Amino acid sequence: YHLLYGTHEGRMFCHRRMESFYSWFIPILFGPILSVEGLEHIPKGEACIFVANHQCTADFAMFFAMPPGTVPGLCPVAKTSILAMPGFGLCALLGGGVMIERGKKGTLEQMVEQGTERLQSGLDFKRGFAILAAKTKARVVPVTFNYPLDYMSSSRDTSKSGVRVQFHSPVTIEDNDVAIKEAMLAIQKTVTDPILESFKRETQSESKKSK
Repeated sequence: YHLLYGTHEGRMFCHRRMESFYSWFIPILFGPILSVEGLEHIPKGEACIFVANHQCTADFAMFFAMPPGTVPGLCPVAKTSILAMPGFGLCALLGGGVMIERGKKGTLEQMVEQGTERLQSGLDFKRGFAILAAKTKARVVPVTFNYPLDYMSSSRDTSKSGVRVQFHSPVTIEDNDVAIKEAMLAIQKTVTDPILESFKRETQSESKKSK
């Protein structure tokens, strides 16, 4: 009944099932979550917007793979095409996810019409989240998913490496173009700096091993 009619109880039921599934499934793909830092930065008793680096399709699942209750009531926002992906799309939808169609006329769709941002491609974060935060007065919590350098390699030994998650201090964005642009740049730097540092250390380590 709850799932069919989309009640709060139904969404929370699916949320708990997703936590249970992904806490088992994600470590198989990427190795265990080695650490979760900065939990004290997650606002209590208020809605907020989590903004993280996007490096693979399973990124949103990382939130559900963390210890149960870390991000209670999380509502994923994803493009409609994710519904075609077995497992991921269905879980996101049943968990209360908001599916959007880029380019469609409508407030939310117009705010998030831009596409993917990938750290390794050097693309900037997109402005949709910043506009949404400014319009709704919701604070933004930057999140860093720090994957191993070879996280997409099928030959990687997942038992010896894993993902590190870091929540950063919330950011309030004023509703004007200058403030939105400045906040976007600051948030992008906050999210990506730990990853770039890790890449640098891992690259140097691999270089030493090859000598």
